[in-house]
Amino acid sequence: MYEEIHQILSLYKSIQLCLINEKGRIILNSANRLEDIDFNRLIRRNLNNGVYFIPPAATNVLFLDDLTKPDKIPCQSIIIETSPKKFQAHILTDIIMPPEQRTKLQRALIRQFHADIGAASGMQPRRLPCFRNKKYKELPLVQIVKNTILNPIAPILDVAAIKINEPTFKKVYSNFKSGKNRKNWNDFCGSDYSSADMRYACYLLRIGFTDEEIWAKLQIESPEISERKSGHLEDYLKRTIRKAHSFIA
Repeated sequence: MYEEIHQILSLYKSIQLCLINEKGRIILNSANRLEDIDFNRLIRRNLNNGVYFIPPAATNVLFLDDLTKPDKIPCQSIIIETSPKKFQAHILTDIIMPPEQRTKLQRALIRQFHADIGAASGMQPRRLPCFRNKKYKELPLVQIVKNTILNPIAPILDVAAIKINEPTFKKVYSNFKSGKNRKNWNDFCGSDYSSADMRYACYLLRIGFTDEEIWAKLQIESPEISERKSGHLEDYLKRTIRKAHSFIA
């Protein structure tokens, strides 16, 4: 029944279970094997946004979130469908790395595969398969759709081959910030409004907006944000701006 979780454990060796609700993370126990997981407890407590896990501090796995074209990942990986046509990728690498190094590499891969820039952190929580995604009213099952780990045809990702281009930003001019040639939220809009919020927040930071100004602009420009994030709008805005800072730091 929980074979897919066993595949995740085999890849990461150890995971930290957690839940996420409108108040933030609820950290549970660590698990090295299926016997370490109290599934009845997880099912009872899966009342909000779903069941997640956090990777160990040192691991040889890179993570991408909100992929729409998972077949573009050529290396040994586990692909998880978190909701219809949305995927997460767990990519095996040739070396074990600390979180800071994984963050830099994931930023590079995010640009390459057009993944969610808000999930660049090396310690980003990721959804655990075999549980329902309660973010959506349809309650889609989080499940592994592809596992190429140990597939001799698929290569292990060579970390040294990843080209890291740290972003460089031009000097901010006052007339640019005041409106001339400046973009708005609609310029970043795609199928996922939350991803658009994150891209817009990063853009505003880069051209010199303060956290308070970004907060106000998201509330004004992001469509139906109060309804979409009802009950946790303040926390959502804080997390979005905090992640934007981490991404462009």
